[in-house]
Amino acid sequence: MNKSRNRRYCPRERFSYLQQLVTEFQDTNSEAVKEQVLANLANFAYDPINFEYIRRLNVISLFLDQLDSISDKLVEFAVGGLCNLALDRTNKEIILNHGGVDKIIKCLSSPKEETVLSAITTLMFLVTPQSKKVQKQGMKTSLRYQTTK
Repeated sequence: MNKSRNRRYCPRERFSYLQQLVTEFQDTNSEAVKEQVLANLANFAYDPINFEYIRRLNVISLFLDQLDSISDKLVEFAVGGLCNLALDRTNKEIILNHGGVDKIIKCLSSPKEETVLSAITTLMFLVTPQSKKVQKQGMKTSLRYQTTK
């Protein structure tokens, strides 16, 4: 196997790179940089190899916090990242235990189609017997919103 490919998956380097992204997101005042970094984190959230690192770096909380952003792009990337993480049992518990369902439901009224689609998909991934009632309420809200357009 190619040495550069093996190196790309070195756990220490991967954790360090993700840590750099989180630090850059937290330290920058540039909206464009925040958007790019959050998009990168959302892409890394797609790969289960990264789940442990993402949890250790509190990226799930970072995504959840950005759902309250006034930036449509940050909300879009944050809910996309959560969508990528939500099928994993441990990630699902973290999202559910940190008020994620209520925050994701608010994304259903976004003017951005990609955000709404990611929110719907994430809510479907988060279904548990306890969350079914809350999600039904969210879907009703979405349907009402769609009929007023």
